[in-house]
Amino acid sequence: MIGKIARELVQGVRARRPIHRGLRILTYHGVIERVTDRRVERSFHTVEDFRAHISLLKRCHVVGLPELVAGLDRRSLVPRVAITFDDGFRNNILAAELLAEARLPATIFITSDAIARRTTIWPTLLRLVLARGSERMIQLEGTAFDLDRDPKAFGAVRALFKRASTAQRKALWQELVSHLAEGELDELIAMFPTIAQMSWSEVMALQATGITFGSHGYEHELHHDAQPAELRRHELAASKAQIEAALGGACRWFAYPNGTYNPQSAEELRASGYELGFTMVSRAASASDDLSLLPRIMPGPGPEKLANAIVFGN
Repeated sequence: MIGKIARELVQGVRARRPIHRGLRILTYHGVIERVTDRRVERSFHTVEDFRAHISLLKRCHVVGLPELVAGLDRRSLVPRVAITFDDGFRNNILAAELLAEARLPATIFITSDAIARRTTIWPTLLRLVLARGSERMIQLEGTAFDLDRDPKAFGAVRALFKRASTAQRKALWQELVSHLAEGELDELIAMFPTIAQMSWSEVMALQATGITFGSHGYEHELHHDAQPAELRRHELAASKAQIEAALGGACRWFAYPNGTYNPQSAEELRASGYELGFTMVSRAASASDDLSLLPRIMPGPGPEKLANAIVFGN
């Protein structure tokens, strides 16, 4: 591990990568024992990799989000880091246990309606159907996608869904699942318990251990220009209300689903009563950043990628 980290950092120095000041806000999604299908369990870390990450994080000054604003530009002899998770997968319980052993704070951004209905969020269901569905040649909006023979088809379909409005996305989804056999979607979901969502009781149990929570939207809808402003505001307000009712405290933080935002996003977030908003712009955060559009870094699976993020800040 040390050799990989050293080589990665030396390459960064030789490439004259700039070192960003400020707080490194890390974004994880889940921690599982092993990855069965990387297309479905995308962005999940194995327990082995996450333990290696924790070993590095213990050498940093890890802060919780309540301390974030005061520390954005604070100078320190060791890197300052915040740990966040997106989506609210049930496997975050395992991640929280590992972090608790190391006494490291973390925040989980939950998709509130998915928690309420115990339904996996739509981007994960989409990956599941594209990766494991029985129909490998699909038609969407008059275009054919060969999921087995065309290596670009998987990404092309995901991009089609992500740039659609909610109404368009739901219509596309109905078109896609019409290709499946009766009961097939439930069977596919049962094959991957790793993508299950937490329940409210599990969220409250984690809150009691010191994990803090923020919103990742009501239905994980993306905040881009194709999305009606009314829908974007509903995602902000409805999720905030649902989380506050369930957890009995103010929901002050919002992570944009997919990291997507538009020119109206910062004002919409503030108008909805949030104090902090988080994107997926990959660099360290500083006091010059808009608090409604803070950058975050998604570390790769290996510890060498995390070391890069810690040292260089991107």
